Amino acid sequence: MSSKNTKLFSILKKLDDVKDLELPGLETAQKKEVLARQIVDSIRRIEYVEKLEKVNLSELRKNPNSTLFDPLKAAVLHSKNGNVDEAFWLLFLATHFGKSPAYGWSVVSDIYGRRGEGEAWTWDRVTADWSSFESWFKLASLEICNEKPKLKFSNHRKYQSLRHDTKNSVPTVVKSYIDYIGSHNSHLAKIAEAEYATSGDKSLQFDYFFKGLKSQVKSFSRLGVFDLVTMWAKVGLVNFYPQKAYFAGSTGPIPGATLLFYGVEGGYSPDALEEKLSELSPQLDLGSYSMQIFEDALCNWQKSPTEYIQFKG
Repeated sequence: MSSKNTKLFSILKKLDDVKDLELPGLETAQKKEVLARQIVDSIRRIEYVEKLEKVNLSELRKNPNSTLFDPLKAAVLHSKNGNVDEAFWLLFLATHFGKSPAYGWSVVSDIYGRRGEGEAWTWDRVTADWSSFESWFKLASLEICNEKPKLKFSNHRKYQSLRHDTKNSVPTVVKSYIDYIGSHNSHLAKIAEAEYATSGDKSLQFDYFFKGLKSQVKSFSRLGVFDLVTMWAKVGLVNFYPQKAYFAGSTGPIPGATLLFYGVEGGYSPDALEEKLSELSPQLDLGSYSMQIFEDALCNWQKSPTEYIQFKG
């Protein structure tokens, strides 16, 4: 039996064995199987990134001028080499722009690699001379948009734009992130700040960063922040994880959770849904990323609860 099928049968059994919690959204075997398959897909997306730490990666993955460039793999390589600020920076860029269905990671490589016109916009370089980055981007954004007419951000970033004259232009977003990290320009110092503020309680540190990034970094939505901070852990930069799904402000996860726990599409508060999920989560025992798995799986499940559709994350 394949690993995927083993996971599927394990989750189905755990759903069958849930105690002291009603799941009216799973009144048919079909709905239960579709949810279980979405959970498996969510697990596999997380495992893909986690496994990058364990495989040999080409150094070309770090080179924005190479066709092999991949910001996630580059972040892993930089992290292994002790260049943690560059790893965090690449994950920020990867999360903000996303991987384009039409152009892959080429938008990230265009921005990070300065379109091959000079030294890359590394963390050290952009923090030392943000104004030059802003000036460079004004022309570069026009060239990128002309070269990539099919460029669209993902659904969760559909209101973003590469235009340089928008309220939340790329340089503005980057500046807000730099300001959030602090005048020391050190992500490790920011983590130390979080540890101090939470008295070293790992269960509180994800929330510390979630609230800080969401309130201070321009154009980063709830999901963008959630994805970014969980990605830090997946590549080994931090060891704290979400303790809830952060339903408030979401669009897909709320109807998914409401359907699961109440059998309807709406009418219940995010807090009520979080409480129900906190009861279900330990019974399914999905590990450190359980809340991200549920958040992702419920969002996809509610789109088609009776027929399995594979979504790409």
